[in-house]
Amino acid sequence: MLLRHAGRPASHWLRVRLQARGGNRNGIGAAVRVRTGKLSQTRMVRGGGSYLSQSDIHPTFGLGPSLQADEVEVRWPDGTVESFGNVRGDRTVTLRQGSGSG
Repeated sequence: MLLRHAGRPASHWLRVRLQARGGNRNGIGAAVRVRTGKLSQTRMVRGGGSYLSQSDIHPTFGLGPSLQADEVEVRWPDGTVESFGNVRGDRTVTLRQGSGSG
């Protein structure tokens, strides 16, 4: 038996890919906070996983009915904090260190 969901998703999402300066290009150790209305979610960018496995290092956030995140804040591993406003959802966005407002 094969089950197939043919409807459109009811909720929206945002996946964040970081590009940090220096040797830690993927921003391992960064904290990413996404704010949508009153909802705020935080994820850490982590490397590694379990034995002989790897988890996705790009954090994914659920946006619910919102089409965009009002604000994405990144606390980079070097301690700097940047904010990116009105980030469109339902896609993977690449945030480069030094291109947000801080």
